[in-house]
Amino acid sequence: MLILIALLEKRNDDAVALYQQSPQLRLTGVAEELAKKIHSTHPDIALQIWQTKAEQLIALVKPKAYQEAAVYLRRMRKLYEERKRLDDWQALLAGLRSRHKAKRRLMDVLDELENDRKPVS
Repeated sequence: MLILIALLEKRNDDAVALYQQSPQLRLTGVAEELAKKIHSTHPDIALQIWQTKAEQLIALVKPKAYQEAAVYLRRMRKLYEERKRLDDWQALLAGLRSRHKAKRRLMDVLDELENDRKPVS
């Protein structure tokens, strides 16, 4: 609750500090809300949250979950592009391809991510 209050008051530094002190929040909707609000001020934290969410969905080994993971990966791509860190984006994709090479449907989703220009939600 304190994180949400800090976000409402536009105290991003305080919200990030509270989040980092509470590891149990890493798997909640609070983490998603935090990432949306702080991506411009604390991009590395937002990227970490979105990557965790994407990895959790990929671990479900379901095509629908891969599509849901793509939402987070698109957000990450956009942020990497804004920060001119395309090498990091390519490294992330390469790592996902390497770790999950047996998941053909995931490879299709990653191919789409590399080639598409869908709007980021």
